Formats: sequence, structure tokens, C-alpha cells
Amino acid sequence: MSLRGENIVCFAGEDWWYHNPHSKNHLMRVFARQGNRVLFLNSIGFRFPSVGDRSFAYRVGNKLRSLLRPPRWVEPNLLVASPFLLPAYAKPALFALGWRLLLLQIKALFWRYGISEPILWIGMPTAEPLVGRLGEKFVLYHYSDKFTAYDGVPENVVGLHEKLIREADLVVFAGQQLYRSERHKNPHSVLLQHGVDLEHFGRAREAGPLPEDLAVVRRPVAGFWGELNYSVDQKLLEKTARALPEVSFVLLGQVKTDVSRLEALPNVHFLGQKRYEELPDYARGFDVCLIPLTVDHEYDRHRSPIKLREYLATGRPVVSVRYPEVEPFEPHVILATSPEEFVRGIRRALTPEIAAQWRQRVNLVRNDSWEVRAEEIGSVIARHLAEKAPRRAKSRVSTLASPVEGAA
Repeated sequence: MSLRGENIVCFAGEDWWYHNPHSKNHLMRVFARQGNRVLFLNSIGFRFPSVGDRSFAYRVGNKLRSLLRPPRWVEPNLLVASPFLLPAYAKPALFALGWRLLLLQIKALFWRYGISEPILWIGMPTAEPLVGRLGEKFVLYHYSDKFTAYDGVPENVVGLHEKLIREADLVVFAGQQLYRSERHKNPHSVLLQHGVDLEHFGRAREAGPLPEDLAVVRRPVAGFWGELNYSVDQKLLEKTARALPEVSFVLLGQVKTDVSRLEALPNVHFLGQKRYEELPDYARGFDVCLIPLTVDHEYDRHRSPIKLREYLATGRPVVSVRYPEVEPFEPHVILATSPEEFVRGIRRALTPEIAAQWRQRVNLVRNDSWEVRAEEIGSVIARHLAEKAPRRAKSRVSTLASPVEGAA
């Protein structure tokens, strides 16, 4: 049973225009190709960026540019729009005004594009006040990260999350740890782990030229892509880079924190943020892929990085810090619990024996395509809708009959 012919309104936790695609982006593309009509709403956020944040101007600038873009059909059946929510998340009165204005924006989109009885796919709890006001037939809460562990998340936003996770028709968890810790809050909870574009990242195994900024970097190369923020363990990277001066460490991504200690090292190279389309070309020049993330925070312990499957699809060896979500991939992913183990892991990953095991790594994610993931969750939604339809029909009959009964 697949999902076909539905209207899906996705409140994404990402922005189509300036974020590299995450799970909701990939899934909505598949649903659109399968004949559903999708309205992808760029992130409405849940906290205002700190003025002291190194990336404050960059983030605000991107958001403003996104808001100024008119709604656009980016692919057949896939419409992208950027609604505005007043960023007063910690001030209930202003937030209430903000979501009423948001409701008007979305209803205008519904009217303009003929959207009715949608499936609400909610990735941001700040959309919760809209539930029940959009004529939806089904509410799905896609819980990807333990954002309640973020610093500075307003208490009322945490409350919206708790309400949504308990009242949604279906809760989709993106990781094992999230699923185990919070599935008890809703009997209709499922695990849907990240997928991967196998064909896209498989390009890293094909012969071809390297990007100019990577071609000049000395081999071997240990590479990483993703946001360079507080979740990246800089102390680990610094100790590792000092212990392996013969290895070049290439970091791709927007820098959102102070990285001066790493910038001072001659074998650490910051090449900036790269487009999703470019990542396989950079992976072609990686000899090993790294996941050097912090593990001492509650958010970290529930993390499920999409890059893990992307790395594996390239066939390159992967060295990661040890945390629950990557442990099932051991020994094909080399895990470390200390800087010394991380160094030894990189040395081992660079041996011909490990490099030659690329097929085993690719096979780990062979059945994890986004098409497979969309079919998995689509069948669950379709089954729920089929079960719900008789109840909805009965409810409509009762509602229509009640005035007559009262008049009698």
C-alpha cells in the first residue's frame, strides 16, 4: 500500500533555498514523483539566533533572502514557499499573534493553489498551533533531533513539542535513541531512519577530476562535511591533526563558531560550504571520512547524522566517535572513545586492507534509499488513512444530523 494522490503540507526544519537537503527534502521529492502534491514550507524556526553568534549575519541574511522569494514550483507536484513566523518564541502573546499571521499566509497559499484536506507533515513544533485549523485529514510529527536539549529553546516551544508528540496521528522518529526514549508518549510511533541517495554519492567511486581547492591538498586526506558548530569536537580534531602531521584534514561546511586553534594548524584546511551536488566530487578525493562529533551532551546521545549513510555510500572508510546510533555499523565503521583511538582508527582506515572493503560499506546502505524510506512510511500513512476514513465519515454524518435531532 503506497501513498498516492494526496496533498502533503510539510513544515520543514530546513530551508530549501540555502540548506543542503535533509530528510524531509528528500522524502518530499519522492512523494511528489509518486503523484502526491507537496507544499514544502521552509523552516519557521523555534529560536532566534544569538546576535553574538559568528554566523548571525549569515543566517539572518539567508532567511531574509528566502522570505523575499515568491512561492515556486521547483519540480512537478512540488511547491516551495517561505512563510514568516514572528520570531518571538519566548513571548507567548507575540507568538500567538505570530502564528495567527502564519495561519493567514498558509490559508492564502491553500486558496491560491487549491489545497484541501492535506496531510500535515510537521518537522517544527512551532507549527503545532495550526493543527485543527487547516482542514487536515492527518497529522504526522517527524521528530529528527532532540531539539529540546538545545541551549536557549523557549519553554513554551518545549510545551508545543510535548503536545504535538502526544496528539499527532503518527509520530516518526529519525533515530533509535529518540524512538526508545519517547515512543511511549504516543501509541502510533514508528522508527524511520535516514536514507541516502545511492546513485548520487556513488559518483565518488567513479574516476574524475577533483575540485580545484581540493586538488592542491596533499594526500592522504581525512574529510568531513557538515556545519562546523559547537557539535564538532575541536579538541579531538586538534589532538588528531597534531598526532598525524602527514595527513591533511579537510573540513567542508559553514563555520559557526571560533575555529582559530584549528586554523593555526598547517594540515587542517577549511574549504567552506559546498553544495550538495558537489559533495561526491569532494568525497572522491577523501581517503577516509570522519565523524568527529561531541558525545557529552544529551543532544549528542540522540544524534542520528545523515552524513553517516552518505559517507558509506561513497565506499570510503569511516572513522567516528562512538555513540549509540553508529554502533550497529561496527566494525565496518571504525569507532573511537578517545583521541588516541581516533588516531589509531584513521591510521587503520588508511591501510590498503580497509580501503579494499568498499563494497561491504556500500552494501550496508544498499537498501536505505530515500525511495525505500518513502515507501516504508507512505504505506504506514496509507494504512492509517484507510482505517481513519470510516471514522471520519461517521463523524461527518453525526455532525450533520445533530441539528435535525435538536430541532425535533
